[in-house]
Amino acid sequence: MPRLGGIQTVKQLRRAYPTKYYPVIMLTDDSDRARVKEAAELQINAYMIKSEFSMANLLDRIEKVLEQRADQRLTR
Repeated sequence: MPRLGGIQTVKQLRRAYPTKYYPVIMLTDDSDRARVKEAAELQINAYMIKSEFSMANLLDRIEKVLEQRADQRLTR
């Protein structure tokens, strides 16, 4: 059985739990504009390119995602 890629995994997650919100940070080699657009349409919170990866950058993205989530909860 073939393994799922990141986009396919997120599609299945969103389909299986349409009323739930799961933050997603994607780390990938793919910087193709079409793939980035597809990730945005799936509401992926952060799209990181492996060649630009650093632990500090990852931690910054995690903080931003958590802040956004907290803001969303406050406005509900």
